[in-house]
Amino acid sequence: MVRQVLGISGGKDSAALAIYLKNKYPDLRVEYYNTDTGCELEETEQLINRLESVLGKISRLKAAQGSPEPTPFHHFLKSSGGYLPSPQARCRLQKIDGKNTQQNQKSVGYTGPYPIQISVYADKIMIWNYGRLPENWTVEDLLNKHSSQPRNPDIPTAFFRSGYVEAWGKGMDNMKDLCVKAKIPVPQFSCKGNDFWTIFRKDIYNKEDLSKLGLNERQIDALLFFKAKREITSSEYAEKYNISDRTARRDLSELTTMELLKNEGDNKLSRYVFP
Repeated sequence: MVRQVLGISGGKDSAALAIYLKNKYPDLRVEYYNTDTGCELEETEQLINRLESVLGKISRLKAAQGSPEPTPFHHFLKSSGGYLPSPQARCRLQKIDGKNTQQNQKSVGYTGPYPIQISVYADKIMIWNYGRLPENWTVEDLLNKHSSQPRNPDIPTAFFRSGYVEAWGKGMDNMKDLCVKAKIPVPQFSCKGNDFWTIFRKDIYNKEDLSKLGLNERQIDALLFFKAKREITSSEYAEKYNISDRTARRDLSELTTMELLKNEGDNKLSRYVFP
């Protein structure tokens, strides 16, 4: 069974889209919902109430029931280590308890035969889409400068003329540039058969990305181990790896130079915090 679901954020974009669908496709059964952060402006609540009089019922969803935090916003802000994405990133990576199960993955899709699947984890978002590369192409070919080969030229032409895209073939470059600007790893792409994956990571503090930076095993392990605590002291580092204070300070100083940590304090009292 296919369900048409549309989120109402309280902003003009979702409101305009909802009213457009209501007027353009009056027989289309759409379920509307709003996720209440507990920190909305009064004007936002008023807008949603007014939309409800036009659209019909808008389900109000409120997460983190029973949390000791005052609002859902504060609950998820704390559970994600105080991390808030920049406007460029626009990726709400939240800490989701549990292992890789169907319950902690979020999948959305089209009404077509091949839905887009979005899996949300504590440290990354994985987006799957049905599709294959042109014959004899690899992902490396796609990431390098290449000619654009749209399967249906009418579609990109329509988006280009309406101003939704600047040029054909710029999407991946734009995504990479925005990730760099937001100081998160550039997306990873893979294609096997008809499975195309795009992976956005929350930050660089994962084994795969850290291994590319020329760090020693202690440094990688420390960044992964102390990530939840958000800080390391030189004495903790020396004790954990059974090394001298001098070696500990040298390792941590290298991480500071690479801007993976920030130094606060001096000598044995030094605290190295995650930026």
